[in-house]
Amino acid sequence: MARRILVLSWLLLALVSAVAAQTIPPVQIGETVEVKADQTAPQLALTVSEPQVVTLIARGGDDSTDPYLSLLNAAGREVAYASDNMGGREDVAPYDAVIENFYLLPGEYAISVSGIYGDQVASLTVEAGDPGLIGLGQTEIVSGTVVENGRFRHSLQLEANEIVTISVVSLADTFNPYLELRNSMGVPVAVNDDRDYQFGDPVLNYGDSQIKYFVVPETDTYDIEVSSYSDTDHGDIQVFITRYGQLTPREGARLETFTGNLVPNGRLNFSSVMKRSEVVTITVRALEEGLDPRLSILNAQGVIMAENDDHGTTNPDLNYGDAQLRNLIIAEAGKYTLEITSYSGSGEVEVTVEHLGTFESSE
Repeated sequence: MARRILVLSWLLLALVSAVAAQTIPPVQIGETVEVKADQTAPQLALTVSEPQVVTLIARGGDDSTDPYLSLLNAAGREVAYASDNMGGREDVAPYDAVIENFYLLPGEYAISVSGIYGDQVASLTVEAGDPGLIGLGQTEIVSGTVVENGRFRHSLQLEANEIVTISVVSLADTFNPYLELRNSMGVPVAVNDDRDYQFGDPVLNYGDSQIKYFVVPETDTYDIEVSSYSDTDHGDIQVFITRYGQLTPREGARLETFTGNLVPNGRLNFSSVMKRSEVVTITVRALEEGLDPRLSILNAQGVIMAENDDHGTTNPDLNYGDAQLRNLIIAEAGKYTLEITSYSGSGEVEVTVEHLGTFESSE
């Protein structure tokens, strides 16, 4: 395993160096191109002019070929990879590589197909993917600059119960943006420093900021404010504002509440039946000091759909270590399992499931 990690680290370094050293042949969505072993990775460049979901497939030319597929962003960071057909796609051999339904922001990407040697060949196919229930939405792109000891501000009108994602991409390697969304009274209604490591869009770099699937509390003029994590830092940014649609609130609140005692190294499981297109918020509150709960939601097949350790919001009713999954849009009706574990400590927890309403896409 250590040797494989070393080899992959060397490969990624070579990929980044190749980006700077040469012009990479382009590939378009809908194309299939041949890849030869004597080509230098990354072999192909993909330009995305608007948000897009793509599926990438690397097929070996024969049974002896086992391709490794890698997708890198403009900063040279590997944002997705595959060595096999993990999803079991029927038209792809088990040892071919598939990156399926991966979301891309507008920008430049590099695609590498490695693991082919000598006279081996492979093919790379770039397909339009399935954006799923929530869709791609409608995205506005705003460019700006954060000066030293300053901030960038952009105003926009948002409607009550509109569902939006705001992403801030730093165009400077050293600039770490801090994102706030403020109402017309200047009060922050959502903030973020670094995009969520697990469920933020992985095409963003770790220091980029993102407020994802935010439900607008009321119709108002809002300000997007971007400042620096460090007062002396500065740089150029791009802001992506994506509007997906509306939350139609339920008539009459539906709130489920569960309680239980979480022991060290233990877990609590609760079940909740959810409908397709339903929007829910799940919160785990520690009722005893020193307990730091963790929340996962699993579908009927036992696959983790989302999870959270610390909620990371400004909600004064939550302790720092409480967990929360906000505004989840349920793609498939069924019985879901809420799994509660402890990052540290033990004691009583309270779990609430707020059934907020139904999502309606703007597309």
